[in-house]
Amino acid sequence: MRKKRYIILGLFVICIVVITIYMKKPNNSEFVKWFKESYNVRCEDADCYVINIGNQYEKTKDNRFYFAEGYYDNSIGLFAMAMQTKRVYRKVGESNQFFIIEVKGFFGNFKVLELRPNKVDISQLEYDFKNN
Repeated sequence: MRKKRYIILGLFVICIVVITIYMKKPNNSEFVKWFKESYNVRCEDADCYVINIGNQYEKTKDNRFYFAEGYYDNSIGLFAMAMQTKRVYRKVGESNQFFIIEVKGFFGNFKVLELRPNKVDISQLEYDFKNN
């Protein structure tokens, strides 16, 4: 009888832990918030499909990028407790110049898996290491 109690108590604790982790699982809007706060980026829309990078927030071709392709997957990890997104941002007017950012989120935190430029200077994308 005592063994049965421990099993039931153990299952209850596991359920509470899993529910807590699911509640802390980041979503796309939390990624957008993290992206804006961690990098020197200003989004022109709620989902960051058009962004301006750098200190100059003028809408010029030099610092304006648009979301061209990518994915958002919220079924990553054991029991789908993490999310992963990859975004390719192309420079306005020059689609052969772009950068890629791939991020994995777990328990309210994000980790950059890839940040790769292609024919574009993204040194203006300043990552705030103090907060991450």
